[in-house]
Order: sequence, then structure tokens, then C-alpha cells
Amino acid sequence: MTDRLSRLRSAAARRLDPRAGQQPGQQPGRPAQPAERSAPSRREVREFLDTLDPASVGGPMQESLAGAFRALWQPRTQPVPEPPAAVRDAIVDQFHLLYYHVSRRTWKDTFYRGTRAYKCPTDMWVYQELIDDLKPGLVIETGTFRGGSALFIADRLQLAGRGQVVTIDVDVQPNRPQHPRLTYLTGSSVDPAILAQVHERIDPALPVLVILDSDHSAGHVAAELEAYAPLVTEGSYLIVEDTNVNGHPAAPEHGPGPFEAAQEFLARTEEFEVDERCERYFLTQNPQGYLKRVRPAPAAPAATGTPATADARAVVTAPLETGPASAAVQAVGELTITDADDAGDPSVVLVLQAFEPGQFFAGIRTAVLAAARLAAELARPLRVVVVSPARGGSDHAEARAALAELVRAEGLPDVAEGLRLSTPAQRDAGGHTGHDVWLATYWTTAHALAVAARAGRVDPERVVYLVQDYEPGFYPWGPEHAQALATYGAGFRPLVNSASLARYLTDQTGARPAAVFAPALDPAPMHAAAERWRPAADAGADDEVRVLFYARPGKPRNMYDAGLTALRLWAEALPAGLTGVVRLAGETLPGEVHLGGRARVEPLGKLSYEDYHRLLEETDLGLALMLSPHPGHLALELPMAGIPTVTNTFGGYREAWVDGLHLAGTDPHDLAGALLRLTEETRGAVRHEARLPGEGLGGTLEDAVRQVAAELGRG
Repeated sequence: MTDRLSRLRSAAARRLDPRAGQQPGQQPGRPAQPAERSAPSRREVREFLDTLDPASVGGPMQESLAGAFRALWQPRTQPVPEPPAAVRDAIVDQFHLLYYHVSRRTWKDTFYRGTRAYKCPTDMWVYQELIDDLKPGLVIETGTFRGGSALFIADRLQLAGRGQVVTIDVDVQPNRPQHPRLTYLTGSSVDPAILAQVHERIDPALPVLVILDSDHSAGHVAAELEAYAPLVTEGSYLIVEDTNVNGHPAAPEHGPGPFEAAQEFLARTEEFEVDERCERYFLTQNPQGYLKRVRPAPAAPAATGTPATADARAVVTAPLETGPASAAVQAVGELTITDADDAGDPSVVLVLQAFEPGQFFAGIRTAVLAAARLAAELARPLRVVVVSPARGGSDHAEARAALAELVRAEGLPDVAEGLRLSTPAQRDAGGHTGHDVWLATYWTTAHALAVAARAGRVDPERVVYLVQDYEPGFYPWGPEHAQALATYGAGFRPLVNSASLARYLTDQTGARPAAVFAPALDPAPMHAAAERWRPAADAGADDEVRVLFYARPGKPRNMYDAGLTALRLWAEALPAGLTGVVRLAGETLPGEVHLGGRARVEPLGKLSYEDYHRLLEETDLGLALMLSPHPGHLALELPMAGIPTVTNTFGGYREAWVDGLHLAGTDPHDLAGALLRLTEETRGAVRHEARLPGEGLGGTLEDAVRQVAAELGRG
């Protein structure tokens, strides 16, 4: 810094005293011949200024620098040529910094018809020129805030005689202006549900203009560019706002933002070019951000699964801002879907949110078996796409081997042999065809396929939706609840796990199942556990009652807190001389659990399938709660292993599907009372009797899959 200040002082001295710094032999008043050197670039100048500490420059030096700056260019009349580029850039940058950073008296104090606009007036002037020239049918603005710029655009459209403006924001501000040509949408600009609403407002015969002004992180702007660029018509504009941040020239500490996202976008497309005429007023908050479409977008894809165009790909891959569905949307969006001859034979494609070898139960197992049977019925290979990485650290080969073994054990060796797997660790490079049949499982995978279907990449008639619970109930009313609920209206073929769930689904949503089946239970290990069961007295503990509680604090529908309270009440009321041993299985618990002196707690966490079966051999009572119309596998499997089990009621949709399953109200006192009654009834039992579910749950999975396959064949 000292060297820099010395050079600055010398420069100032030369300005104040023409004789200062003369070269030997130089005539006073005549300029010296400059040494040969390259001029600093605009970025180099900015970097120098960013490192200059203003506090180290005193008052006299500041005055000298200001004088030198004023002397850079001194036009006397009009018109005159522009100053040299370096001088022009210095003037523009310095005024830009003044305008941007003294914002309380500049762009943050800008109003249109009484509403804050938070815009540079020179940019707004350019906007009205573009609107007047294009007369767009739709202007899309992301980032609404107070609504001043949206009102300005609506007024200009009114004067142009046609068009609407739709403006999008994640927040709702009070007292936003209203206009007959103005529509507000609330949500993330890259949420597929928002994009679908935008698409509905496009008139294909009229121009579309897009202005991006929401989250200014580079990643979000990149997602917006992918989602909205295909909507811009030829000759119209995609305007990326606030490209001035991150040192272009303002806000150098911002981090990568709109400028970087726009530059990366321009580097891989020839459809857009920067229109520098829109920056002719020198001051713009969108430098290099006025992107004009100079070549048409590719044609939209047909709904039969033809190769995805940029339009379809943009809608599919634009990730949700937040929420559990974003990874599934991204994973499905990355798949190559084509009708090319070399894409291979059509497959049955199972999309799983996650898969952990050795730790898959109930829903995952049912999904794999349903997909394998569907592949066998349709005589197609099975492909499995796993969205999330395995938490257990398993590799691709281990996961494939576990899946193949499960399918082989079901008596489908040919399907197991040809099974292909795509995981985050190793994505399957093979293409998918528009004639594939897809099987969605958890609602997030159905949501991702719904996005793909809206983009024309997947035929919804070829999507089988395996509904294994009423999943909107997993969330409080909010975005996830709404997205999960919307999957039931996506036009898929519902394959529903249990008659009680099918009845509830129809009652709540009107959705009609294509087929219904009873939960796919494996009675052999349950009956084997019943055969090997021995009372606690055989282990020298005749004063113990062993209870297995399906404890999943991360799943509210399993009523973990209510179950613990019920167990504490049960333990306090145990007959004298009797002790409870409570085993908590299902998830790793957040902390230690104490039920009082009458019960010993054994937290077991998540068990392997084999460890689960061994645990049943030394269990006397079960507590399996499920605030849902779906039975839940443990509520059925524990009685199948001869273990008397308590579960909860649910508005008439839950029942005693199997002997040995006992219903109680959801209040902990009701649950505790049921456990105490079972404790008295089973006290002294020497053997449990294996049970089988009744017929009220539905038919077999095999018959239900055969029914769906027949419908697909007719379609």
C-alpha cells in the first residue's frame, strides 16, 4: 500500500506542478514520451480499487484524486466522440458504485405510482421501449417484492393494447397494487407447479418476454435460465437483472450471482446474444444481462416419449427451491429418454427414493417385488433408479446383488438376471425409451414423474403409482402436503396397498385404484419365529414381560411420543413383582429413554431383516402404532409371529385384520389399558400361535400386478 500511495502522490504532484517528474532534457510544459506498457484492464482497475483502503488516503490526496478524475475527460460542446474506453469505464464504474451503494437515495427510493419499484430508471425506460416494440402476449417477472415494476409493466401493456404480466415471489407483501393485466403467483420460480401455471398463460401466437429478478445466487439463476429460456420467443428478451453484483462493478463481496450464471448460460447456447444497445444509457443494473433470442428454440417434444428438447429438459431438471421432492425431480430429469432405435428394448423402470441393502422392509420390499412381477408379466427387463445415496455406504455392486437376490427369491430368476441399477454412485448410462413403463413409489418419485409427464418426456398412462400410504398426511398443511396430494391427480394408474387405504384414498381424493392388494407379507420367517419363541422364564427371567415397540421418532404417523407415554403408564401399573423390558426398534433415537423403575429400556435402532426375525423369538407383546388408514407391516407381522399386539384406531379405517391384533384409541391411557389387558391374558403362556391375516385387506400382489399389466397391454 505504501508503494501505491507513493506512486499516487507522484502522479498528483505532477498534476499540480508541471515541472515535477520531468525526464532529463524534457522541455517544461511539454509532455514526456510515455514508457511502453499495456493499459490495465477494467478488472485489474476494479481489483486495485477493491484493495485500496480509503482510510489510508488523506483529505489533500482525496482532493487531488478527485481533480485527476475530473480531468480524465472534459468535453466542451456537443456532439463529441466518446472518451477513450478506459476513461468511459472508469466514469461509469465510479458513478455506478455511487448510485448502487448510496441506495437509500437512489434505487431503493424509486417509486412508480406510489409503489416502490427498486429499479434503475434507465432500465425501466428500456423496458417500456421493449414492450412497445414487441407488444408481448406475456411478460414473466420472477421476484415481485412490492410490485412496483409489475404495475409499471402492466400499465405499459395496457397502453400497448394487449398482454398480461405474471409475477412470482416466495413471499406475499401487503397492499400490492392490483391491475386487470397483472397476476401474482406465490412460490419458488423454479417449482414445477409454478412453471405449470406459467405455461398455461402462454399464447403461442404472441411474444413472451422474461425478466429474472428473484434469488441472486448463481445456482438459482442458472435454474431459472434453464426453466425460462425455452419460453422466450424469437426476437424477444430474457433479461437477467442485477448482473452488476459480485464486482461488476457493485457489491464485490456478494459471491457468484446473476452475471456468472448468465455468462455460463451464454457459453453453451447460440440461441441468445447480449444486446448492448440496451445498455446505451451507461447506467444499468443489468450489465451483459439483456439477452436477446436470435435463434428459435427447438420444437417441443411429442407426448409419446420422443427425445427431450431444451424446453422439456428445462421443466424437468429445474429443481425445487426446497423440499423433499427436489432430488427425485433432478434424478428423473437427468435420465435420457428417447425413441431412437439404439435405446434398447422398453423396460419396467422402478424409481426408488432410497435403498439400503440389508435394511429394506415393508414398503421398499413391496415396491421391488411389484416392479419385478410387472416386468415378468410384460416380458420386459427391470431397471431400478435410486434417487438418494445409501447412508450405509454400500456400493453399487452390493445394492444390485441385494435387489437381484430379493427378486430371485420371489421365483423370478430371469428378471433378477437382467436387472439393471442406477444409483447416485453409478448412474446407468443406458437410455430410456418413451415406451418404458414406470413404477413410482414414494410420493416424491411420483411428483418427479408428474413433472416429466407435463414436459412430454413420460406418458402418464404408462406410469403405475404404487400407493402404500396416504402420504399427504405425513406433512402439515403446506407445500409438501399439497405436492403429495397433487400426485393423486397426475393421471397415473394407482396400485394400492390394502383395501382400507384404497377406500380412504377414494373417499378423500376421488382417485380410483387400478388394482388393490393386501400388504405383501412373508409368513415363513414369522411362523418360524413363532415356532422358536420361548417365554422369558426359560431364560431365568419369569418376572419379565418383553415388549417390542415400533419406535420411529422421525415419522410422526408412528406416534412415538404417545407410545412412550403409554408404555410409561403401563409400566407403572404392572402387577407387583413384574418388570417390563421395552425394546425400541425402528430408528436411532435422539437421546436416552427412561420409563421409570418398573421398565428397562433397550434401544435397538434400525435392524436388519434377520435381526428383526430373531427379536420376534423373544418378544411377548407388541405395540405398533400408525396414524394412517394403511395397516403398517408390523401391526400384521407381529400377530403372524404369535405376538399379541396393540395398534390404534383411525376413523373407522383401521380394524383387527388378523387374530391377535387389538385396537385401542389414540390416547396414551387407552393404549396403556390395552397393553395391561394383554399382559394379564398372556401371563404364563408357554407358546404363541402363528396367525394369518384375513381376506379384508385385499387380494394378492401377484393378481393385482397381473390386472395392471392387462390394462397396460390394452392401452
